[in-house]
Formats: sequence, C-alpha cells, structure tokens
Amino acid sequence: MRGWAGAIHRKLNGIAGSPRRRLVVWGVAAAVLALGGTFLSRELAIVRLRHERTAIARELRDAEGETKSLEARLAAASDPAVIETEARRRLGLVKPGEEKIFFLEQGVP
Repeated sequence: MRGWAGAIHRKLNGIAGSPRRRLVVWGVAAAVLALGGTFLSRELAIVRLRHERTAIARELRDAEGETKSLEARLAAASDPAVIETEARRRLGLVKPGEEKIFFLEQGVP
C-alpha cells in the first residue's frame, strides 16, 4: 500500500502486531467512532430542539400580545356607552322621544 493508507496500515501493524491484537484495536476504534457519532447526533438534536423552543417562545409572546389586544377591544365593545354611540353612528338609531333631522342639499334628487 502507498500513501496515507499505507502509512496508517504500517502504523497499525506496528501497534497491533498479532491478528488478535489488531482485531481489538479495530474494535476499539469502531466503538470510539460509534460513540462519537452517537454523541454528535444527540448534540445536533439538542441544538435543533433549542431552536424550536426559541421559535415557540416567540410565537407564544406574539399570541399573548394579540390576546391582550383582543381582550381590550372586547372590553371596549362591551361598554354600554360604546354600544350606544356605535348604534347611533352606524345605524342611525335614536332614543325614544328624540327626533332625527335629515339635511338635504338643494338639487340632489
């Protein structure tokens, strides 16, 4: 073997002379790689979950703000004075005993 693969092979042969020892070295190397892969995948999952948690917290803050705004509008709309004012303005309603006066422009049919 040539190049870096040959250098690794010669190094491993020097470390693990017997076939049994070589098998142990390869087994340990495989276990270390497997544990490293497991650790890395879990760390990536944790990072992803932290980002999701941040996004959900932001959505919750936005929803709470909207809820407060809607509750304020509901409270204002439930006020009898506001209801009366809007009924007079939008529907043209009058209280009993009041008279409604309409002004017509000249020349308008």
